[in-house]
Amino acid sequence: MGEPETIITPGMSAETAFLAVIAACAEAIGQHLSEVMASDDPAGPHKARVALRRLRTALDTFAPLLGPAAVRALRHEARDIFHLLGAVRDADVYLATRGKTKGTKGARALAREAAQRRADTRAELDRRGARHFPERLRAWSAQADLFRSDEAGVAARRAPVAELAGEALERAFADLRARGKRLSRMDDKARHGFRKALKTLRYQGEFFAPLWPGPEADQARAAVAALQDDLGLLNDMANARRREGRHSPPVAAERQALKAADAAWKSLRKAPGWWLAAPVGPA
Repeated sequence: MGEPETIITPGMSAETAFLAVIAACAEAIGQHLSEVMASDDPAGPHKARVALRRLRTALDTFAPLLGPAAVRALRHEARDIFHLLGAVRDADVYLATRGKTKGTKGARALAREAAQRRADTRAELDRRGARHFPERLRAWSAQADLFRSDEAGVAARRAPVAELAGEALERAFADLRARGKRLSRMDDKARHGFRKALKTLRYQGEFFAPLWPGPEADQARAAVAALQDDLGLLNDMANARRREGRHSPPVAAERQALKAADAAWKSLRKAPGWWLAAPVGPA
């Protein structure tokens, strides 16, 4: 099942676009949390975490419209659910990356560990009422005092969404460029920070894709997504290596993946941002 579509049109105000993004986030979070509670498919926790990360990116992107106090509690709840799901995700990834090399007995032990993490997480999600988080998110988005009411805030709310989108994408890309030219020269911590920043660019690009349609923009967004996937694989391999010995060196597959990621980032960072083209006009 695909991700719920974010319905943004060129003629939208920033405020209306924000509400459309939040509606799509609520639907995706509800869908994937239900999968986590009902299925042992490892894709469930991963997709739920992606949906929660997209929500946090939306809150950051549209921050000029929002009252800081109105966002704080919601962000904390989203973050807490995200971290709870992380324990299941880590166990699933380690089982997938190392289960085949541990022998039958070791693989069974890892499978039991993953199953126990999943059971514990489900119990804690139930205790916190997390399955009702999408309902709370929808109710939150309908609050009368959600948006800023000062002059600058009202102007930001009424402005065309394309203005906010272009500025947000440019900031995200500038942040990435400032982090360095060579991923292979970054340590694991710096590369993890780069990967998180890349997610911001990816999710913003997906939110605002209808403003910059066409094959060139689609290819650029696909390149961002592919690089993030490469870095995600690197992160999984590095986490497995650290779990087995903090000082163990990168394996050959890790070095090869890092070389490919370096080449992809070199190409991407030199390409003009698709958001620099004029967005399509109002529908």
